[in-house]
Amino acid sequence: MEAYVSPLEKLSESLRWFIAVPELQVMHVSVSPELREPTLRQIAEAQGQKQNRSAIFFLLAPAGNDVNDWRERVNELSEGFAAYAGAAAQATPPTVLRAPRQTDGIGVPALINALQATVDAIAPSAPGVIAVLAPQDLTDPARWATELTQLLTNRTLRGVRYIVVETTPAPSRAMIAQMGGFAECVEVHVAPNANKDLLTRLLAGMKTAPPGADPLRVAGAAGPREAPPPRKGRGAPAPEIAAEELKKLGVNPAFGDPEVMKALRIETLSASLAMDDGRPQEAIAHQIRARDVAEQAGLKREATLFHLMLGGYVLQGGREAAPQAMRIFEESAERSKAQGFADLGAQSHMARASVFLLMQRPLDAARAYGEGGTVGELQPSKVLAIECYRMMGKTFLDLGNQGQAVAAWQRAIAVVDSAPPLERASSSGPMVASDLAAIYRQNGLNREADELDAKVASWKAAASKPAVDGAALPAPGAV
Repeated sequence: MEAYVSPLEKLSESLRWFIAVPELQVMHVSVSPELREPTLRQIAEAQGQKQNRSAIFFLLAPAGNDVNDWRERVNELSEGFAAYAGAAAQATPPTVLRAPRQTDGIGVPALINALQATVDAIAPSAPGVIAVLAPQDLTDPARWATELTQLLTNRTLRGVRYIVVETTPAPSRAMIAQMGGFAECVEVHVAPNANKDLLTRLLAGMKTAPPGADPLRVAGAAGPREAPPPRKGRGAPAPEIAAEELKKLGVNPAFGDPEVMKALRIETLSASLAMDDGRPQEAIAHQIRARDVAEQAGLKREATLFHLMLGGYVLQGGREAAPQAMRIFEESAERSKAQGFADLGAQSHMARASVFLLMQRPLDAARAYGEGGTVGELQPSKVLAIECYRMMGKTFLDLGNQGQAVAAWQRAIAVVDSAPPLERASSSGPMVASDLAAIYRQNGLNREADELDAKVASWKAAASKPAVDGAALPAPGAV
């Protein structure tokens, strides 16, 4: 765990320094993908640091080839201010903050204007703002770096400092490093082989765990090679009794069989490590054994999932392996349909679509995405269905078929409307709405585009309402 703790400790030190030294205008954080969420949580906790007097707002909109990305950041800033003002009103002593004045602008200037209005609005409770720019999806690095430079070098904006969080490779790091004494740069990276070393040790521990070992030992933790004697009065129930109890709960008894679970862990972990080491044939063999163990134990869902994962390993062989991978994905789609696993069915069709794209058959890929969307609608969670229809529309648009793209995205919007409130805002639905609104505006359908913008705002508002038990859910963009 040292590989994860050490970079976060380094981040904590840099964060304290940045907050304590107001002359520092920018803090750049280059982060490994697996440490992005812990990094953002640690930055959020800085709001409560004793030395911090600024209001911190998170701007997580994607950074692509779309000027509307900056309008989305303006919206996030507005939502963050609303949450901040609500907290200030309930503080001791309370502070009533007026809403920021209305601003306009397109692209980067829109956010510059909104930031200055926010600084002015929070003046009674805080001397300034720290804007955390952490794009969730960075698809156009060059454009992002150019526009970020425009923002950070603006000389008219007062009372704003920035924390920029980018996953490796961080496109704006070189530019920010040139700011010298005005910038603090930190790397929050996992050591290159840390994950592999940890998994290798765990795998060795699993293989040597004796029958009857405690759960931590079975999972690969260090321990004696012999199982300790059971404590008096605390012995495990006989296997047949444990199996009967699991059946009463509607759980497959195989989940209570330590040898079955041990075999599954060993085979799936061995497959992952073999693939990381560039040994694809060994990875495939381990994954086949994992699937077979699950099937023999009657674990139908797990067997179908492992079969789907097997196709992914096979596909690592490139275009030559595409036909074999396609057969596996088609089989997993059939299994999922027969056994009622809609989520695995949707994922299987998405995998089929990726193979069609690899084989340069985009029209078939679009159809596969559509099949995934249809299957995905059958389950309570609509996230996969929405993503399938999004990709279906994108694929049609890449083919120049705007009409089919619009139809796919309209279907996605309808599914978003039927989804649970939290999924409406957290799914790719808002992204679909933004892309569809752009097409509407290109075709002069401004009213329809504005309606989509309002719909996205309603999704986010519904997601931030109090939960059923009365616990308040965090507003997007706020800390």
